[in-house]
Amino acid sequence: MNKQRAKEIASSAVMANVTFDGVSVYSSILVRD
Repeated sequence: MNKQRAKEIASSAVMANVTFDGVSVYSSILVRD
């Protein structure tokens, strides 16, 4: 995973955090990538 992609994932995770319950959402994004 390149650094730009990691930044995009981090940004998406932060936004997802507002709607969903964070950790599981973030983990799913990382695993899918």
